Amino acid sequence: MIPLLLAVPGLFVAGVVFGYFIVLPAAVRFFVNFNAGQFNNLVQASQFYKFAATILLAMGVVFQVPVLIIGATRMEIVTVAQLRHSRRYALVACAAVAAFLPGDFITLLLETAPLYLLYEASILLAAGLDRTKRRRERAAERAAGSGEQSETAGDPAPAPEDPVEPTVQQIIDHTDDNLT
Repeated sequence: MIPLLLAVPGLFVAGVVFGYFIVLPAAVRFFVNFNAGQFNNLVQASQFYKFAATILLAMGVVFQVPVLIIGATRMEIVTVAQLRHSRRYALVACAAVAAFLPGDFITLLLETAPLYLLYEASILLAAGLDRTKRRRERAAERAAGSGEQSETAGDPAPAPEDPVEPTVQQIIDHTDDNLT
């Protein structure tokens, strides 16, 4: 949990930096040149600062996607297989999020690409964490299995096992046969 929380400010800063150096110049270029042949565009500082702050804040928030995905996989709300299967929907969702941010078509592409790359990176990270978790569980089972064998030789009463907590999916799928 701590590494995940430490990633939040780092990802936010990365999003702001990406927005400042990549997205903001493209968006400003579009808005300054929009209908420039027909109108004399005058940009007020307060409007520019509001626009820039909106883009930078939005990019910082949007770069939190890996935290959300890793958190959801660690809480077993979704699995890595489900995330891999939903890639097409994720691409559409990334484009939809980018469409709500200010800018033009080029800005939309500049915002969609890192969102989707963050999604893919999150899948890779979640898969790695999942493999590490399974290795630890297998090692713990082997240690518990070898420990129980040595304990049962000297102590005839084995220790009771801890109850296994159900996953979120098991809780959702649970039906009670006693209810009518």
